[in-house]
Amino acid sequence: MNLLLKRINDFLLLFLVFAVTFENWNPFGFSGISFTYIATILYIVSWVPFASKIFKISYFRQFLIPLVLYVLVGILSTAMNSLYANELLDLVHQRMLQLIILMFLVAAHLILNPSLIPKVLVIFVMSIFAMYLLFLAGQGISYFNGRILIFGENPNLIGTKAALAFIIALGFITNKQQSKSIKILLIGTLLPLLHLTILSASRGALLSLLLGVILLTISLKTQLWKKMILIAFGMVFVTGLFIYILETNPVFRYRILSTVEHGDTGRNEIWEGAIQAIKNNLFFGVGLPADKLTMFLHGAGFRDPHNVFLWVLLTTGVVGTFFFVWFIFRIGLYLIRYSRSERFAVYFLIYTTVLLNMSKQGGAIGKILFWFLFGVLISGIYALKTNAKRNTENYENIGLHQ
Repeated sequence: MNLLLKRINDFLLLFLVFAVTFENWNPFGFSGISFTYIATILYIVSWVPFASKIFKISYFRQFLIPLVLYVLVGILSTAMNSLYANELLDLVHQRMLQLIILMFLVAAHLILNPSLIPKVLVIFVMSIFAMYLLFLAGQGISYFNGRILIFGENPNLIGTKAALAFIIALGFITNKQQSKSIKILLIGTLLPLLHLTILSASRGALLSLLLGVILLTISLKTQLWKKMILIAFGMVFVTGLFIYILETNPVFRYRILSTVEHGDTGRNEIWEGAIQAIKNNLFFGVGLPADKLTMFLHGAGFRDPHNVFLWVLLTTGVVGTFFFVWFIFRIGLYLIRYSRSERFAVYFLIYTTVLLNMSKQGGAIGKILFWFLFGVLISGIYALKTNAKRNTENYENIGLHQ
């Protein structure tokens, strides 16, 4: 019975991974109940028989402590600006809190069963490929200012997902230890993922993809002359892709040229308003419910700052930002510590891509994609640490027997 429940738990994790891509898809027409929401509820319920195992993972403390302190500062900041809080629940960002819990559930699952990590990443790639197939079938497709929307999802987030999937797929393909069948499967997704990135006309997604290709090429462990050839090939690919976009996609061309020629990122006025608001509420911020109103009062419109770090700084001040950045920095620090591992490049590219896109998207703090990937990274770091320890012990044992 216990084995059956564990298999159900594993299956629902993979189902959730596939569903993360379709956060806006409502297949049953129920108000506010998306495909991702259904998968999340089922996954959390499947954890009930194994909940006690989570509390035995002391490894979580180093990531949990800064987030708990950040949430507490958020409560304090909101209490200090209670004029904007209509009810007790306004003291916390409920969506963020739910996603933090989900992040630790995913991380715990993958720590307890690290063999699932590659499967999780491959299924994530295939879910984005499935999104592309829906585009080809004309399902859930609409356009806004020449940019594609799938089930009404923000084009920037579509581009981010496609770029992430492309980078992950390329990382698996270039990994010598990966099976040929998986490599062949993922090779078939590269062009569709690239096309989906271009259709989104997201400058951040394109930058993430190009940087990912370059960094992945540089990080390959191979002979110097082979690496030089690959770097040259990578530069040709980047240049060719850039020229192709300029010639075939007028919307993307306009957005790129407006950035290059005028420094217009599409968020200049928003960020200027956010910075002014932050200066006036530097230490503890304006509290969680007052973010959009404060932005409006500073001439940036009734919206959040479109940058997760500016949002954290605006709502919880320098104090809250310290703890949030502590959490982010700790993940990056541990990744770099195990930079010699074969899987380091993929994990590090996921990390940098997530940070780049969280720093330019509205509502990023409440996006399941980013917290899910943080969960994968936390479990990935644990796997890298375990492998490094095992390799050290094997090396020492070899030395003893010589």
